[in-house]
Amino acid sequence: MQLQKLIISCCLLLTCQLLQAETKTEYAIDFVVFEDKEARYIGSELWPEADQAQDAAAMTKKSYARKNTGIRAIKTTDYDLLNNEVKRLLNSSRYKVLARKSWLQPGLDNAQAVDIEITPNAQSGSTGSISGSIKIVLERYLHIYTDLVYRRPAPSVATSDDAFNPGVSQSGYRPEAAYVIREHRRMRSRELHYIDHPLVGMLIKIVPVKTEIPDRKKPAAPVTQAR
Repeated sequence: MQLQKLIISCCLLLTCQLLQAETKTEYAIDFVVFEDKEARYIGSELWPEADQAQDAAAMTKKSYARKNTGIRAIKTTDYDLLNNEVKRLLNSSRYKVLARKSWLQPGLDNAQAVDIEITPNAQSGSTGSISGSIKIVLERYLHIYTDLVYRRPAPSVATSDDAFNPGVSQSGYRPEAAYVIREHRRMRSRELHYIDHPLVGMLIKIVPVKTEIPDRKKPAAPVTQAR
């Protein structure tokens, strides 16, 4: 009788281990960038445009490639992380959504983490555009690193704010202004985080989820990532 109980207990333990081995913890991430269409705060700080334009050109040349890191795109409706916030932005006459990216990734430390490419909405119809990358690092907390370029048409007439910005011609005309937005934030999962910036706003939410270990014979398509 005792032997039978022992065998049953061992079988149950083995079954539990097998079930646990078939799942893993990953992170569902939803990231949104939006602009103030009237750019009300664009003159609130001094923007060294000449240097930032060089950074923007270097970022444009950054090569992007696919890596086998387990990162893959998901639909925005899969986990419903920022759908309500995006609806409010879309219904607003003040703001415009520039880009949205949703993906699933394992917890990657600083050595393993990769840059995820952020591209502008194809039909955003916005005043400006955003491009660049974001990286999520898992340590004691989650860390967010953005390396983005925000571009918008420059005013054709010089203003008092323009006088403080290097790179403005004497006529005050600039065909396009480019601003590099590099931010680092520490955050907790399951919380909505707002990254404030005078030029754009960023929303991000990260939620841990249990996912099945994919069949090695059917690899999932990864998200475009930067080297």
